[in-house]
Amino acid sequence: MVKLGDVVRIINGKAYKQEELLSQGKYPVLRVGNFFSNSNWYYSDLELEDDKYCNNGDLLYAWSASFGPKIWDGGKAIYHYHIWKIET
Repeated sequence: MVKLGDVVRIINGKAYKQEELLSQGKYPVLRVGNFFSNSNWYYSDLELEDDKYCNNGDLLYAWSASFGPKIWDGGKAIYHYHIWKIET
């Protein structure tokens, strides 16, 4: 038996304060709603650690309200803390 943590790294996204979510900015902020169907986006100008960004081809997993995996194809974005990024 192999533990999941032995074969992948599960990275939790960034938690935001409401004042950090902008109507326009450098990076889109991927939230669970945007992950599935919500077309209303927030943005951020924050510069974060590299593992808080997702890029095309990254495996993401929503774990709050809605559950499920997705291969990201929306360009560089900051993912919210209700989403995990899975790295091998």
